[in-house]
Parts: sequence; C-alpha cells; structure tokens
Amino acid sequence: MGKKRIGVLTWYQGTNYGSVLQAYALLRTISKEGHKAIIISEFGYPFTFSAILNNLWRKIGFSIRVFHGMELRRIQPLQNCPYPTQKKRFLDFFNEEIKSTLPVGPVSLAVLKFRTQIFMAGSDQLWNCHDHFRELEFLGFAKGKKKVSYATSIGADNIPTRYHTKVKEYLSGFSHISVREKYSAEELERITGRDDIQTVLDPTFLLTADEWNAFAATAATDFDLSGRYIFCYLLKKGHNYEEILSRIKSLTGIERVIILPSSENPSLSVDGCERYENAGPREFVKALSLASYVVTDSFHGSALSINFGKPFLNLKRFDDSDPASQNPRLVYLASLFNLGDRFFVNELPKEINHKSVHEKLDGLRKESLEYLKMIIS
Repeated sequence: MGKKRIGVLTWYQGTNYGSVLQAYALLRTISKEGHKAIIISEFGYPFTFSAILNNLWRKIGFSIRVFHGMELRRIQPLQNCPYPTQKKRFLDFFNEEIKSTLPVGPVSLAVLKFRTQIFMAGSDQLWNCHDHFRELEFLGFAKGKKKVSYATSIGADNIPTRYHTKVKEYLSGFSHISVREKYSAEELERITGRDDIQTVLDPTFLLTADEWNAFAATAATDFDLSGRYIFCYLLKKGHNYEEILSRIKSLTGIERVIILPSSENPSLSVDGCERYENAGPREFVKALSLASYVVTDSFHGSALSINFGKPFLNLKRFDDSDPASQNPRLVYLASLFNLGDRFFVNELPKEINHKSVHEKLDGLRKESLEYLKMIIS
C-alpha cells in the first residue's frame, strides 16, 4: 500500500476542545498508518465572485464585509477568545500539529484535487443539518475523486426533511460512509437507500489513554492540579449549575471544583470553584486525566472520561422535546459501553465497571482502526 495524501474536512479552528482534539486524533492516526493527512480549512464554495474574494482575503489574513460600502478588516485569530494565554496555546497548537490548506478558487482547488488521492469528511457534527447545510461539508467540491467519511455525526437524531434530496445526492458519490452514532447510520440509510453505512468510534478513542498522556506530557504547569478535584467542562449556559455542583460535591465528598471555560460559555463561574482560564488542548487533557470526577455536557468530555477510566456525570444541554436536541449523542455513547444513563438527576449513577468498559473499548478500537485502514487503502 503506497503512501497517500488525504484531505480531511472537519471542524477544528475554534477553542472548542473536543473539536480540536478529534481533528488532531484523526490526523495523528492517519499519519501513523504512513499516509499524509492535511486539513482543508473551511472555504467559500461554490465559487461565486464574492466567495473567491473572501477566500483570497482569508488566505492572506483579512476578512471582507459589505455593508453600506466595502469594509476590509484584518482577521484576528480566535478573536472571540477572551483569555490571551489560552488563545496563544491554541494557536501554538494549530501551528505545531494541524497542517492545513485553504483553496481560494477553481485553480487552487484543481491543484488540491490533483495532489490528493482521497477526500475525507471527518468527525464531529459536520452533518448536523439543524445547525447548517452546506455542500462543502458533504465534499461537493471533490467531484471525480474518492470520497469517504470517518465517524461523521448528524448531531441530533434526524435530518430535516427539506434536506433529504440533497443529502442523498451528495452521499451517492461516497465510496465508504461511516458515522459516529448508530442512529446516524439508520437515518442516513433511510434517506439514501444505502445499506453499507458503518458505525465507528470517535477519533479521540483511536488514541489510547497512554497516547493521550504522552500528548499531555508537555502541558504547561502554571495551574495546580494536585489532589482530588472535580473537573467541569460545560458548554451550556445553565442558571442552576451552582446548585447542581453543590449537590455533586456533597455526594462525592470532593470539595475542590475546577472549571475550564468553554468557547460557548467562556464566563461560567460558580461560587467556590476555581477557573482554569489558560488551558490549551494539552492542558485540557492533562486536567481531565488527573481529575477524580468529571462533570460535563460535552460529547468529547465524556469520551475522554471513558478513555481515561474516569467516573463522570452528564448534564443536559438541550430540552429532550427539542427536535434539534443533541442529548441523544450522550445517551448513545453511554449505551455503547453499557454505562446506562449518566445524566445527573439528584443522585449519582451506578459506579462504572472500568475493566468491562476497557475490554469493550479495546475491541471497538481495533474494529474502527481496521475500518479506517480499509477506506484509505
């Protein structure tokens, strides 16, 4: 099997730890197989005049806005991140670990297609059609090339009916499709009529706990992570978190609570808790790996907790009656490892049988790695 160049389209450019880490894990795993993987940065497509113009300006570090005349602004990377040290650590990480390219227009895209053997729709909620729907995420730009997906998620448990025809059209060009949740596979099979859609592990599971510990070995040491603490990574802006965390502290007997501000909820603060505002991707992994307990409403916060063998609790980000609810992702993840319901409702759920979980994880990891090797062979 010769070395291939693989173009991966996935989410990674913000300060959402989960998105960044799943992108890193996928690139890392592909490179371990002897191939060259490169991230395709989000770009304006189809190539209208305005899309090309915006792509060009983004390529050289500017953005353009047309509102009562043309306004040209220099792009400030991670401009919504309010913490300078955190921002620097993310940017340093991107420069060190994420190789990327941004096609400006038809010519540069043609060059990219010529040099790339396989285009891959990566993981995370790339196909969440409740949030957005774009031809780009379905690799509509890669006509005539081999197209595959690895662990892509539709987020909610359904795709709005108005997008079914387009989804079927775009996915008809994929030689292999794999998704992260079983319900995603069932929904896409129903829409496309295909019966070959596979379910595989999220990329963060492709790396072992030992590999993640090695990844975090160079994390900064400017925050005290000694002793017992509850690690909190919460994306929702919840009004009752103080009450919930007080109850969890009482039930676990752990007094110290460390909150890592998320990009979606950067100002979350609870009385008596410590805020770790400087954490980059490596610091996030280290803080979670050393925690005595994890409280999160994040898919990847939960996935890494399972990988590290941590007791964890989920909080609900969405109302279950919301058709765009992403709660099913967490329900499915827990069920995959026979963990029951990890959502917190006044009492702690049953203790996790970590030996059983890791036996299951080892088997699923092997199957997922074999699938990934097969689709890029």
